[in-house]
Amino acid sequence: MRIPPERHDERGMVLLVTLAALAMLIPLVYAGVDAQRFHARQVQRELDLIIARRNAESLLARVARLLIEDAAQTRLDHPGEPWATPIAWSDRDGEAAEAVTQDLERFWNLNGLRLADGQIDDTLRGVLVRLWQREGVPVDLLEGLLKAPLPLRALEQVPGWDRVTVRKMRAHLLAEAECPSRRLNLNTAALATLALLNPEREWQGVIRMREREPFAQVADLSKAGVTLAPQESQLLGVNSACFAVTIRSRAFGATGTLTALLVRDASRMTIRKVRWNG
Repeated sequence: MRIPPERHDERGMVLLVTLAALAMLIPLVYAGVDAQRFHARQVQRELDLIIARRNAESLLARVARLLIEDAAQTRLDHPGEPWATPIAWSDRDGEAAEAVTQDLERFWNLNGLRLADGQIDDTLRGVLVRLWQREGVPVDLLEGLLKAPLPLRALEQVPGWDRVTVRKMRAHLLAEAECPSRRLNLNTAALATLALLNPEREWQGVIRMREREPFAQVADLSKAGVTLAPQESQLLGVNSACFAVTIRSRAFGATGTLTALLVRDASRMTIRKVRWNG
């Protein structure tokens, strides 16, 4: 049987339409498969992040227990403590976490420097003036501390302090509103920070002595050949109440960071400012 030419044209058109539809459908099918795979990966990542955060919170609780146990046993805080070195945890299934704890009373806290009348006493003012002079910062910027509304939560909040000033001050000062201590921990503060208290004293011997055995009391400075005026000694301590913890946690393909502030009062530990970034 002979097919008329117009039927050939109809069949050709149907075939072309079918092929065009398939050409459009196939990418959509693959796109749908890719979307499902992407969604599955997203769900898996969220589950992994939940596990990573759970492990970080568990490690944070361990750090808190170590700090409480330390307070109960020695009442001293120094670089040789179990909490002062990185604490790592891992298993064979791809989960791992590491906690780094920092004693915040190794710095001068801007929130604890001013007296009730808003002024800075002569001893602390001398510390700050020496710091300003040593770092080459104009001393008139010190007046910004008297004008700044408390509490300060960052060095950048001090009026008149630019980025250069903040960078130079960060090794010795912090602004932590949760624990506005006036004291500096004799056992953890850096040599350059301790020397600001009285640069005429030989602080290098203090560092050598505390490396062998931490100071049990500030009065023991005399054993290292350092004598201080009473108002200078009152600005030192041998234990701390404020600690910053940073925990990096990994669960399979997901990684997050937990930061927290721990405030210790005798045998009680309060966890504040917990933040998870994952």
